[in-house]
Amino acid sequence: MSEPRKYAIAVSFAGEDRGFVLPLVMRLKEALKDDLVGYDGFLTSDLNGRDGANRLFPLYAADSDLIVPIFSKDYLTNGWCVEEWEIIVKRMKAEPDANIVHPVMMWGESPKEWTREDFAVQYHNQSPQLVADCILSIYRKQLGEKARLRDEAELLDDIEVHCSAYRLCCIINLPLVTQM
Repeated sequence: MSEPRKYAIAVSFAGEDRGFVLPLVMRLKEALKDDLVGYDGFLTSDLNGRDGANRLFPLYAADSDLIVPIFSKDYLTNGWCVEEWEIIVKRMKAEPDANIVHPVMMWGESPKEWTREDFAVQYHNQSPQLVADCILSIYRKQLGEKARLRDEAELLDDIEVHCSAYRLCCIINLPLVTQM
């Protein structure tokens, strides 16, 4: 991955899933330095006014190191999500080796461009905070030294422990194993 972009992680989701997404992005924000989470609720001053929704699209087109679409039953039918996904697909095609898209599978549904061979974080009724820790683990592994996480050893250890303990399948798409 090249130089870090304006945002570390951008989240694309259906408004109906905001109850799940808000605690997830709050955990991401807690773990990342500065204002590095691309989430519409954090960008309202940038989006207010005429044609504000279109100002959100660069978040997915070029401005984020990692993109996390939340694939849910509403994601595939929501007009804005469909437009965001089209922009994300264009970026995946433009940067085929970048491995920048890491979805969360909430309901087992995904767009046709995301196939069985593509891996995703599995939701499995886990808390948004644990899913966020899995996303942070992916981000940390992808960017290595360039990852813009807060320098708190305890936080970083928690991220790794949560991913392992809850078997959220951060890197590979495996079925959830019964928790210990």
